[in-house]
Amino acid sequence: MIVPFSLGYDLSTLKARQVSVEDFYEFEMIFAMDKNNLKDLKTLHARAVLYADNRKVATLGLFDPQGKAVTDPYYGDIKDFLAMFEHLESIADGYLATWQA
Repeated sequence: MIVPFSLGYDLSTLKARQVSVEDFYEFEMIFAMDKNNLKDLKTLHARAVLYADNRKVATLGLFDPQGKAVTDPYYGDIKDFLAMFEHLESIADGYLATWQA
């Protein structure tokens, strides 16, 4: 939690959890960090067809100018977490620009 706080993000109230079938009904878009996560989401999405309507799943790399997936910094050091947050901020800017267009 050091890296998010140092970048001005308060993640203290957030909790990680598994994506559920109901999430495809609740959210219009669900993003995967990488291709493996996307594969898992698509499998779950196929089971959620009754709930999902036309909701979409995509990798965050879709909004990266170079199409790069977000790297998992879990086994890295602070620099890896900083790089991931920088990448996520860039992707968020790309997504917002696309969404607002």
